[in-house]
Amino acid sequence: MLKTERSATLRADLALLGTAAIWGFTFPLIQRALLDISPLFLLTVRFFLAAIIMLPIYYSRLIKLSPSGKAFSILLGLLLALGSILQTIGLKYTSPTKSAFITALYIVIVPVIVILIERVRPRLSSLLAAGIAITGLYVMTSPSGGINPGDWLTVGCAFAFAFHIVVADLVTIKHDPVGLSFGQIITSAMLCGMLLVTTHQEKCILSAWVIFAIIITGVFATFLGFTIQLWAQRETSATHVTIIFATEPLWAAVFSRIMQHEILSLNTLMGGALIIFAVLLSQVGARKY
Repeated sequence: MLKTERSATLRADLALLGTAAIWGFTFPLIQRALLDISPLFLLTVRFFLAAIIMLPIYYSRLIKLSPSGKAFSILLGLLLALGSILQTIGLKYTSPTKSAFITALYIVIVPVIVILIERVRPRLSSLLAAGIAITGLYVMTSPSGGINPGDWLTVGCAFAFAFHIVVADLVTIKHDPVGLSFGQIITSAMLCGMLLVTTHQEKCILSAWVIFAIIITGVFATFLGFTIQLWAQRETSATHVTIIFATEPLWAAVFSRIMQHEILSLNTLMGGALIIFAVLLSQVGARKY
């Protein structure tokens, strides 16, 4: 029995590691695709593609959600869309590696949000993690003249994703996580589509990079990524999930080097290392939120 449980945990951990690698790969891929397509156009197609694939599989789960569950799925979709928009636009002005490391700050921000909401005394590890994360961000961005607009947008993305996680952890206790996940993808697709139409950012050249980015982000990063995450989190611990997802910016750095020959400065490496350390430290003594 113990061997079976360990085998299931190992499979889940490997699946999550693969997901983190795919998400890391999307940073340089999206930046390359943005030369031929606008951020909102890419996100609209990405989320609609994922929603179409999920429709025959998860439609019944969405319909079975209570009215409050459907409302929460819309809220989750708004937060997911906001984070995705800020992150994607930010990639036009900052490097994929910096974007990935800054995005990882959401793991440090989550405990801080919970502390503020519940008005409880913060753990020392949370305070230290927040301070180290801010230091890492400063070290990473200071050589290039400070935080550029892309970095600021990505910081906003990290906050949006952090609020998304807090809300998701609160509502999945009472509502079906699969139905919520499908509902949020539909909401994100509709919101990005409406913004695309109203802002007239219809730039789209169907280059090979654009088609590749749409397939990877829509099918693998969104549909498979969320599906694997929902399954794997039932088979492994929250600590395992956090540690494995902390590798996402490392994968982004590797793929950025391979695809774009990005040269990582000493400050980027040092700042990134501090952020990863802060992410892991934030989980010391943490309960599952």
